[in-house]
Amino acid sequence: MPNSCSSMIKKNFFVFYIFILVSCASINNSNLIEYSGKLLIKQNSIEQFSFNIHVTINSDISIIQIKKPLFGNVLKIIAPKDKDLTLIPSENGQSFDIPDYVKANFKYWLDRCLLEKEYKTNNPEDAFNFSCYKEKNRTNLLITYKEYDLKGFIVSK
Repeated sequence: MPNSCSSMIKKNFFVFYIFILVSCASINNSNLIEYSGKLLIKQNSIEQFSFNIHVTINSDISIIQIKKPLFGNVLKIIAPKDKDLTLIPSENGQSFDIPDYVKANFKYWLDRCLLEKEYKTNNPEDAFNFSCYKEKNRTNLLITYKEYDLKGFIVSK
């Protein structure tokens, strides 16, 4: 009897030890940074739409989720390093065209925006402007493209 009890304790301890190791390995993602905030979208300087925004960033990929309360995700933007931007609208969302240079450079611009105190880039040919600046723990964003103005902020979680 003592032999089997000792064996059971060893097995339980072993299972507990493996569980702790696996848990710690899956939680430890020190290069993952998350932000949340608000985004106001204007079209033709008339219509306004307010959204929540959640941004997850690491060295290889950035994921931006634009959400509307009670509706859920409206748009998911995936910006991998050294690859083009991918836009995934919701079922009822409309697709829209984004210039190739924006698709290719968006991850870089977003990273610069979050690392530097102030960052700006623009392309007058397409009426595209991307700018941001930090104010305490808040990063303010302004993106204009054709008839769209996106203005918002994000804060680190």
